[in-house]
Amino acid sequence: MEQSPSYKRKIQIQFQAYCYKILRGEAVDYYRYVNYLQKHEKSIENLSSEESGELYVSDEYRSDDHLFKVLEYDIGIKSDLLAEVLHLLSQKKRDVILLSFFLGMSDTEIARIMRVVNSTIHEHKKKALKLMKSELEKRGMEE
Repeated sequence: MEQSPSYKRKIQIQFQAYCYKILRGEAVDYYRYVNYLQKHEKSIENLSSEESGELYVSDEYRSDDHLFKVLEYDIGIKSDLLAEVLHLLSQKKRDVILLSFFLGMSDTEIARIMRVVNSTIHEHKKKALKLMKSELEKRGMEE
């Protein structure tokens, strides 16, 4: 069945109108997006010297830290005083403190990893904190 030229022309006009409507909608969306960006973002060229100074990132290297190896973890301690006090603890007490306070593990997790009961971990932590407190107080750093 052959379509008449007027019908083909009508379909062509409808298709062009549809395409125009779609493209117009896309253009409106694009201009809204550009307007949003202009309101919410700043160009790097327009930043003040104070604002541009906030853009940089300073790398911190682990060589500045005191490294403690606990199981398969390397834990860096920046404070010289804290590192000295941690070195005074026995290996088990030091491991419990580092796992608990620096890796955020619970007593149960630490007990499972070290293959001891929870109460042992609790006692190690309690004694280690008591020793650390007394050492820090001796060195002039109070609570």
